[in-house]
Amino acid sequence: MIPRSTLDAGPLVAFLSDSDQNRLWAVSVLVGLEPPFYTCEAVLTEACYLARGFPGGGQRVIELVCSNRKKCYLCGRSKVLPM
Repeated sequence: MIPRSTLDAGPLVAFLSDSDQNRLWAVSVLVGLEPPFYTCEAVLTEACYLARGFPGGGQRVIELVCSNRKKCYLCGRSKVLPM
């Protein structure tokens, strides 16, 4: 069985931000997990909002997700769709 990991906004933003106090933790956890990752539109919206505090933050969130489309899945009410 393939392990499933959900991706929330906090760890995603910490992973992308060089100045986040939880960055080392987020990097160590996320690089140790096997894809695919599951998330939802609300998480991506929150991550873009939180990432506005560092240069290119929101754009970096979208670029990370888009560059890993085969490793990220968007979960809706009744479907899981590849991004």
